[in-house]
Amino acid sequence: MLMRRSYELLLWVPPKNSIAYSERQLAGAYAALSELEEFGDKHELRVRPFENPEAAADVILAAEGA
Repeated sequence: MLMRRSYELLLWVPPKNSIAYSERQLAGAYAALSELEEFGDKHELRVRPFENPEAAADVILAAEGA
């Protein structure tokens, strides 16, 4: 069995210029992302934001060897 040596948290975040969200909502989303990145840095967890779900799926598939 292959044991993982690192862990990642893949997160969707809205694009910073998205018209679907208010400036307040975008600021909140990116503030939460920053907090999660800080937490991850302290716990050997890589936090990776993605604006595009397809890009996140590519990372997952690559990690699984697909």
